Amino acid sequence: MKVTFFTRPQTAAVLSSISILLLGYFDYVSGWEFGFFVFYFLPIIYTAWYCRLKSSVIISVLSAAVWFFADYSLQPHYSSQFFSLWNSMIRLCVFLLIVFSIDKIKKGVTAERKISDDLRTALTQIKTLRGLIPICASCKKIRNDQGYWEQIEKYITEHSEADFTHGLCETCARKLYPEAFGEEETSEG
Repeated sequence: MKVTFFTRPQTAAVLSSISILLLGYFDYVSGWEFGFFVFYFLPIIYTAWYCRLKSSVIISVLSAAVWFFADYSLQPHYSSQFFSLWNSMIRLCVFLLIVFSIDKIKKGVTAERKISDDLRTALTQIKTLRGLIPICASCKKIRNDQGYWEQIEKYITEHSEADFTHGLCETCARKLYPEAFGEEETSEG
């Protein structure tokens, strides 16, 4: 992700703090009839996306505190101070839930980007053979694009990233070296 002025963690934290203080001021000035609950989400989400979890939690606590003081100063609409404190705690829980959800989403997106980049890198390194490959039924040579017959190992090495190492299967080893297996060749005759 490209880092710009607005995506730097320090910038996000400062802008979010200023936004929350302004929201608290408007919340206080407008009175308890107007709700600004949804607007507190924006700086919290912004901080949660571009900052570490600790900074996001601090912004959430700041939001709940600012809202509490805006509500507390407008006390007449509550029958008790307890309700103001209760509502602020509920708001703090909602803010923290948003922070942890955004953090989880951010980690998932980051992991997905890494997997996508790794896959893209792997796909650029893969050479695959496709289509029909003409092969001799007897000697197993392959006819190349120019019409010449060449060894299967040479063809596959030239058209893919595969390398060969040679060995013998047990059947061929017994056939070629029967004495190594304690078997004698029978002569017909």
